[in-house]
Amino acid sequence: MIDWPAIVDGGIPVIGGLAATAVGLQRASQDRAASRLAKLLRPHLKWLGPVVIAFGLFNGWQTHVRSAHPSAEQLARGIASRASLPKKVDAITTADDVTGVGNTITFHYSVAATLKGDDAAADAEAAIHHQFVTSICNSNGRDLLTGGYVVEGRYRFADGRELLATVTAQSCVS
Repeated sequence: MIDWPAIVDGGIPVIGGLAATAVGLQRASQDRAASRLAKLLRPHLKWLGPVVIAFGLFNGWQTHVRSAHPSAEQLARGIASRASLPKKVDAITTADDVTGVGNTITFHYSVAATLKGDDAAADAEAAIHHQFVTSICNSNGRDLLTGGYVVEGRYRFADGRELLATVTAQSCVS
């Protein structure tokens, strides 16, 4: 699909920069018909042209990034609407919400169980982290990671404890 806004936003300055460079590089023998102002500006145009071209390339890239990289908030709203939350995941886990801030998409879960002691919390955290990383890396969640997003799973237990599992693109490499 052609990204027309990026082509227009970047293309116009690039074309202007090419034209300025061409005018700036014209030979002095062609200066007979040029006005005094043109003769005065011509030497500067050959240096201004590449700067304008660089600006056009940068501007086109920024427009492309804005149009091709939706915000985490937009993605989270889309995921939440398609998933019809809250939704039961298993016997004790419910997916409650999906939120996005910056480049982080967070899945919020509630777990109808309590963690008795620090050992149980450490074991649960290791198991949840492994399960969440495996789940994201082996699903469409991997597309989010390669798109530059970080995916988190926030698990709130019945006793108020909260566990966080974070997945980055590097998490799926190993």
